[in-house]
Amino acid sequence: MPRTILIAEDSSSILITITKMLEFEGFHVLSAQNGRIALEILETRVPDLIITDIMMPYVDGYQLYEKVHKNPRLAGVPFIFLTAKATRKDIRIGKEMGVDDYFVKPFNSKDLLTLKTRDTAFLRLTCHLFSINFINAIRN
Repeated sequence: MPRTILIAEDSSSILITITKMLEFEGFHVLSAQNGRIALEILETRVPDLIITDIMMPYVDGYQLYEKVHKNPRLAGVPFIFLTAKATRKDIRIGKEMGVDDYFVKPFNSKDLLTLKTRDTAFLRLTCHLFSINFINAIRN
């Protein structure tokens, strides 16, 4: 089953480009044109990853991050900003908030496609840790 990525982006052309690129790489993509729509999707779905713009109408990326990470059901979902906010201060704010990564527009498709490698490595690590915890639970 393909991994699911939620993309929240108010630029239709960027949203379509990212969606097609990730679908081509084998991901299932949920698309939202702003943070409010992303929150509506998250009421019924838990993606494997969230990628969001920061500057969006209704609910911006910062607000989306805060709401996602206050929700125990969603708090463990990796979260990435993909934004035009490119100053060192902007990036520092995102990192201090706790986002897992921060990509600046215009972005290189290779940047996003490294997600596939990281996603696979993360999955392997999670399975390894689960195996260790399972073995320890059996021993105890």
